[in-house]
Amino acid sequence: MKFSTVGTALEIVSKAWKVLEAVRERAQTSKDAVLKDNISKLYDEFLALKAIIVRLTDENAALGSVLLVRCWSRVWDTIKSAGLVAELAYAGPCLSASAWDA
Repeated sequence: MKFSTVGTALEIVSKAWKVLEAVRERAQTSKDAVLKDNISKLYDEFLALKAIIVRLTDENAALGSVLLVRCWSRVWDTIKSAGLVAELAYAGPCLSASAWDA
């Protein structure tokens, strides 16, 4: 599951990376040591940001899975309490009682 905020953040990072690459290429011909040092620091910070976004993307995926399981668990509990388990026999193994009773 990918949330739109994460997708937007990844798009912004991708665009910023392209700009950073263009600046780095232009700075290679410069003799300004301070400029080159600042670009190097910017790269380091940008890579740290990229790592955080990857971690957040992974966490979002994991949380989405947990949320899905919790929601389906509540749905299954409601189905069981309403006595509708027998009516779902045709639905296959994903809705079987043994799949949700743990």
